[in-house]
Order: sequence, then structure tokens, then C-alpha cells
Amino acid sequence: MSGYYPLMVNLVGRRCVVIGGGKIAERKVNGLLESGANDVLVVALEASGGILELSAKGSIRLEQRAYKEEDLVDAFLVFAATNVRQINQSVASHGARLGLLVNVADKAEEGVFISPSTLRRGGLLLTVTTGGASPALTAQIKQELAKQYGEDYAQKVEMLGLLRERMLLRGSFDSFRHEVLRKAAEQLAGNNIDVEVDTFSPSQLEAYIDQWMIQLQQNVDRRQR
Repeated sequence: MSGYYPLMVNLVGRRCVVIGGGKIAERKVNGLLESGANDVLVVALEASGGILELSAKGSIRLEQRAYKEEDLVDAFLVFAATNVRQINQSVASHGARLGLLVNVADKAEEGVFISPSTLRRGGLLLTVTTGGASPALTAQIKQELAKQYGEDYAQKVEMLGLLRERMLLRGSFDSFRHEVLRKAAEQLAGNNIDVEVDTFSPSQLEAYIDQWMIQLQQNVDRRQR
């Protein structure tokens, strides 16, 4: 199998079309919404309970009817996720003719891209794929990553992002800033967070990050002397 190029795509304002309404299609839809997609069209004769619920909430647009080639007009990403081989093949063919990025659930080689298995921890996104060679190995590696990178990593990433913003505002020198941020990441990666920063008010969080930044800067400064 040929290689794939890893890519992070901004889906805000870009139409994503999912053909199919079963559990596989539902997983595709949920993945799109988790990634920030806000223009999702689902076309299916029948839809799962989850898809119907998302449609009722206005999170997606659902059209319960047969697929037609015109459904792909203005699409950015297309997912062929029905349980009918001929329909998925038609979606792939139509998408190729229009030069679209198409994912084919039951025959990856007919599409342009594949969706890796993902693990989200807030701003941290880990992806795993074997290029379709071994879904079982992909699942096993994902389980191992889930144990290694627990739910607390969402908070850790948020704290590191806020620290970086504060240091940029202070205009710290590049080399010093990089060393402080490296030290902060090293510190958080190996330890549990002893406070619930998600319960802080904006001013409390700002004060906490500032105090942490001062401590880190002092530690780095002492080491560089």
C-alpha cells in the first residue's frame, strides 16, 4: 500500500458530506463535529439514533433520501459510508471526477484519504494508523496511549498554552522562553496536577500561571548561571 501524508485540516466553514446513516457514518459525523466542522450534510435513506439526535439538535443537516451525484457539489470532504458496495463505489467515482477528497469506508484504496484512529485529550490530539494493514494493532496501540496519556493531559495542555501566551506577552528572549517552556512541559508530563485549574476564575487562573511562570524562570535562570 502506498504511503499517506499526515495533515491537520481546518474544517470550519467547509462543507463535509457523509453518505450513509449507520454506525460507521455516525462515527464519521461525530469525528467531524469534534474537529470543529460546522457544515455537515448527511444523506441516507435510514439514519441511526445518534444521527437523528444530532439532526434534531441542529448540529448537522440530514436528508433522508437516496444519494445523487449533486450531493457532492461544493463539498470539501466526502465520506462514503453506506453498507452498499455499489453506492460507495459511485461516491468514490463521482468524487474523483470532481477532484474531491473522498474517504471510502469499506474499500480504502478507492478513496483519496483515510481517517486514522484518534485519541483526544483537550488540545492534545494523538493519531494512530497502520494504513489499513492492521486495524487490530491500531486499536491496541490506541489503548496503550490512552493509559499513558490520561484525561489530565487536557488540563496540562491548557496550562502550557496559557503559559506560552503569558511569556509571549512579557516579551521574553527566545532562547530563555524556549527553555522555560521545555522545563514546564517536562515538569507536567511526569507529574499529576495538584490543583483543579478548571475551577479557577479567569483572574485566579491568570495569577496561578503568572506564579508558576516566575518559579520556572527562577529555576532556569539559576541553572544558566
